[in-house]
Amino acid sequence: MECRLDFSVLILSTPGGREARRNLRIILADENDMRPTFPSLVPVELREDAPAPGPTGLRLTPADDGDGPANRVSNYSLLDPSGTFGLEVVLERLTNGSQSRVPVPYLTLLKALDRELLPQYQVTLVATDGVHSTSAVVTIRVGDVNDNAPVFEPNLMESSFPETELAGYEIRALTAPDKDFGENANVTFAIGSVNPPSLAEHFRVGSESGGLWVLFLARQLDFEAPEQRSAEVLVIASDQGSPPRSSTGTVRISVVDANDNKPVITELYSYNLEEHQPPRVLVKTLQVTDADQISVGRVNCRIESNNMFRLEPNGSGAKPGAQSERLTFSLFSATSFDYEMTQEELVTVGCIDNASPEKVTRVEYRVPIRETNDFGPVFDQRNYHVSVPEDLANGLTVQVVKAVDQDRDRFGEVHYELDEAGSANFSVDARSGRIEVRGRLDRETAESLRFTVTARDYGGKSDTATVVVVLTDVNDCSPLYTGPPAFQVVENSPPGTELGRVSFHDPDSGANGSVTFAMLSDTHNVANEFLRLFSNGSLVVAKPIDREAYAKFYVEIEARDQGRVSRSSTATVQVDVADVNDCAPVLEQPSPGSAVGSERTIVYTNLPPGSPILTVRGADRDLGDNGTVEYRLGASNASGLLSIGLDTGRLATAWDPETAPPAAGTYTVLVLMRDRGRPRQLSGRGEFQIRLTPPPGGGPLGRLGSAGFNGLVALVAIVVGTAVLATALLVAICRVRASGGVVGRGGGSGGGAGGARRRQLAAPTDEDEEAGLKAAAAAAAAASTASGPEASAASSTYYAWQHPGSPLGSMLRDGAEKQMYRPLFVPDCNSSLLLPMDQMGTACIRQLGCTSPRPGLQVYPSQSDVMASRQYHQQHQPQHERRRSDEEDAPSIHDSGRGGSVEDFKTAQQQQQQHHHQSHHPPMGTFTVPASVASRSAGSGSGSSGRRLARQPDTAASAGTMI
Repeated sequence: MECRLDFSVLILSTPGGREARRNLRIILADENDMRPTFPSLVPVELREDAPAPGPTGLRLTPADDGDGPANRVSNYSLLDPSGTFGLEVVLERLTNGSQSRVPVPYLTLLKALDRELLPQYQVTLVATDGVHSTSAVVTIRVGDVNDNAPVFEPNLMESSFPETELAGYEIRALTAPDKDFGENANVTFAIGSVNPPSLAEHFRVGSESGGLWVLFLARQLDFEAPEQRSAEVLVIASDQGSPPRSSTGTVRISVVDANDNKPVITELYSYNLEEHQPPRVLVKTLQVTDADQISVGRVNCRIESNNMFRLEPNGSGAKPGAQSERLTFSLFSATSFDYEMTQEELVTVGCIDNASPEKVTRVEYRVPIRETNDFGPVFDQRNYHVSVPEDLANGLTVQVVKAVDQDRDRFGEVHYELDEAGSANFSVDARSGRIEVRGRLDRETAESLRFTVTARDYGGKSDTATVVVVLTDVNDCSPLYTGPPAFQVVENSPPGTELGRVSFHDPDSGANGSVTFAMLSDTHNVANEFLRLFSNGSLVVAKPIDREAYAKFYVEIEARDQGRVSRSSTATVQVDVADVNDCAPVLEQPSPGSAVGSERTIVYTNLPPGSPILTVRGADRDLGDNGTVEYRLGASNASGLLSIGLDTGRLATAWDPETAPPAAGTYTVLVLMRDRGRPRQLSGRGEFQIRLTPPPGGGPLGRLGSAGFNGLVALVAIVVGTAVLATALLVAICRVRASGGVVGRGGGSGGGAGGARRRQLAAPTDEDEEAGLKAAAAAAAAASTASGPEASAASSTYYAWQHPGSPLGSMLRDGAEKQMYRPLFVPDCNSSLLLPMDQMGTACIRQLGCTSPRPGLQVYPSQSDVMASRQYHQQHQPQHERRRSDEEDAPSIHDSGRGGSVEDFKTAQQQQQQHHHQSHHPPMGTFTVPASVASRSAGSGSGSSGRRLARQPDTAASAGTMI
């Protein structure tokens, strides 16, 4: 930055006579003639916990210098005699936007601060411009940090006061200075704990108006309560810093005893004083206590009235140092007394504790004079007799007895009491002698009651008398059943058979105890129909009883006495009917004539031996062994295939699916049942049907699928082998086509040509087998290379190979060399129709590997169609397994899609041609027709149904079939 003056000069006259203009610039050069100056400096503050050594971040006010930039302040220095602070000069940009940098002083801390040691520092800041220097004093105030806790002075404080001090008494002022400043030094107090804890409510802390904190007595203490004689109060002093700091101090309090209790006189024992006794009879024993400690050894007692008695101390009182006084005194008579002259004496005893202030206690005692017993009570008669009805109510009077004593007052008073026998049924009024009923009287228990009554005075003298109470009968008892609780009768017993006798008892006497009984005439009780009760108590059979209808009876019998007011009762007697083996077992489950093996219960022909099918249940209405059923199988077409548990009725398989599997179909099961009755056994029989079903996914391939990991390995190996065979078949078909081997369709050649072709096909060659495999491979290749609508249908679905009885499964059977794969439909060489295999010419068949359209494979548009097709096939396909030659059923080309043997085909072809018009579905083979091809064939009159292509009618009787 420089100071300059720019101006223009106009020259009016020049040697040439022309005006001239010249621009001039005057630059002022700066001189260092200005001294740096500090503005008014304000004190700065730094917390005492600032880290040292290190920067503080405090920016000191820089000095001003009026010179130019080159002559302005160039450096700062700091003078600190304590060596606590240093200076760091930082170059900073000016705030006016200039790019120039000026030095700025920042304060640094060299040593740690402690406000409690030195709260303020003064240092000198010196600014220099290289020539001139200026200094200023900077005040640094140390900001307080709450690093000191209040401290009690002293930590243990002691205080004592008399127990007479009331609530609000100032026990001790609390001080705990805090070296910090401000709120950090503002100390408050609180009680932390009190020992013992029961005295916590006796103390509190508070602040007076002047700010002084005091420990107050909140509730008066009692020295006489040992737990209140001393206490320790833990006081907490806390400052108001953040976070606050605190410390604790203990105030130990001692309570001083004061004479605030009077002596207490207690009567320990009292004794009788009888007339005419000599002097010095012990009348009373007194105990004197004083709870004040200062009264120990100072209590004195004396008789203050009635010199006919004396008071003597026992022992020497409390020992020195005892916390309270405890004395005993004996009160004796000093003379002899006469009851006729005086009946009692009054004695006043006074005790004083002789402490300051004195406390005095006075107690007045009554000393009765007892009279001696000269006479005893005497009854007015020795024996009392009375008759009462047994139903006399509780509390009514039976008899009044009386005895007289000639003594006066207490010894003349008589009280009455009964002995144990009398107290069981009666009570007596102790003063009047009135004897009353207590509880319930019962003549049936005792006809008369005899007991003793005693009259006794208070002197212990007594007299006795005898009382006899005779009870008269009342009809208060109902007849009670005493016969057997139950009877038993054998079913089918003839009328008149006696079961036993019933009996009743009435403890009343005379007519009140005479009982008659009969069966209740209840029309709803079936026992009245089969049983009869006679007046002598005999219970007999009225008509034969069938236990299966009635296994148990309950006979209701009413008994009635002959009292004037008759009483009755009812008894229920159980009659059990014993079983006789008179019922034969009958088949209950499954119901006779029903069919088993369909819907929920499906019995497959490949079940292993011993597989449970169902549990046969026979019903026998008899009991025990008579109703226990044994099961056997009777002769039927299923008897060799099944077994049944003798006791359980568990029906299980008995065939061996590997060696002798049963044929699928319906069988009749005959079950023979017999009970275990004695002495004779009854038997029954029942029949039902059982349906055996071929297994789902049957054949060797199905068994492989359930053979676990090993079966899976075998399955993979078979699939690979099948692929190889299919490839070989495709090659064979092409070779046959190339060789030109053709067999005519025989459309007009008649039956002879058809027969010739059958003979030719009856002995298939290796070339035929190879050609068939090649045809299957060509069909799969054509499906993958199709275009147009067919390709669209093929790409959204998948080919399904009928699993049950597939060619793969067929080839695993023994004699697989006789099994050949056979597609159901192939394309006609002369049209676009798919025709049944047995209607195609051999020559055309041999060309199918090289021509279009391809052999049809059934295509399912969705997974649900696949499942529906599988379910349909499982429900309708016949047994797919090959039988042994000695068990061969009629062969069928319907056998689950496997190729039949040559022997099978000869007979099965004729059956197939007769029934294919009535069939609801085509013969099940491995390959069927795609939906697109089927619809196209249907439009051409092929006779297809749905997505499954039905077989076409034979177009020529001589049409040959390729195997």
